[in-house]
Amino acid sequence: MSNDLCFRAYPASGVEIIPTTFGAGPYGYFLLGSLPVGALLWFGIALHNVHPRPRWLWYGVVISVLGFFLVLAFLRSLKLDIHADGIFYASLLQRDKFTAYHNISAIVLIDHRHLSSMSSPGRSLRSYTAVLTPKFETGAPAFNIPLTLFPEFARSEFVRMFKPEIWESAA
Repeated sequence: MSNDLCFRAYPASGVEIIPTTFGAGPYGYFLLGSLPVGALLWFGIALHNVHPRPRWLWYGVVISVLGFFLVLAFLRSLKLDIHADGIFYASLLQRDKFTAYHNISAIVLIDHRHLSSMSSPGRSLRSYTAVLTPKFETGAPAFNIPLTLFPEFARSEFVRMFKPEIWESAA
């Protein structure tokens, strides 16, 4: 593993590109949906047990429900398309992005390791982000694809097809 970018042609040589579309995976739903669901449960239990019911508890319930539906809308809008001529990425929070293979200068896969030594020593929660850097001549900015939110198969296919440089980030 190196920490310098090597410029090469994409997709990786000798690899057959199989046009594929990926949406958000179950881990993405669990990861992003846990907070609003947990907040909704907390506020719901508090509403049931606290008398008289303060107004801020109702606001908490409403904000939790809205947060839950925003998370659902975001995850349903996530889309990673691998075409024969390029990569397309769409999400609710970013505009749709397409980069042709001949316009890519580098692809890096960042492996974030979130160590939790206190709760379970030796285990780590991993998350992956792919960074696509277009060639300078295109004037397009680099963009990130949160591969953790997609199914595990999406990450393994992405690595198989593009053989990106892998950088580890210990947090």
